[in-house]
Amino acid sequence: MLLRLKSDRYCFYTVAHRLGLMMVLFLSVLTGCGDDDSDTEATVVSAAGDITASVNQYRALLGDPNNGGTPGLLPAGRREIN
Repeated sequence: MLLRLKSDRYCFYTVAHRLGLMMVLFLSVLTGCGDDDSDTEATVVSAAGDITASVNQYRALLGDPNNGGTPGLLPAGRREIN
C-alpha cells in the first residue's frame, strides 16, 4: 500500500509539472504574439548585375558607423563581420 501511494504521488507530481511547463510555454507564446504598435514598414532592397549601389543602400538602412567586431553595446551603428 505504501509503495502504491508513493507511485501515485509521483505520477501526480509528474503530470502537474508537465501541465505547469505547458502553461508557461503557452503564456510565453501568447505574450510574444501581441499587437505591435510601431508604424514601421518593411523595406525591400533588390538588385541584379552590379549590386554595389544596392549593398550600400542596405548598409545605410542598417545605420552608420560600421562597428565591425567591436565587443559590447554600442549606441549606434551596425556590425559587419567577415
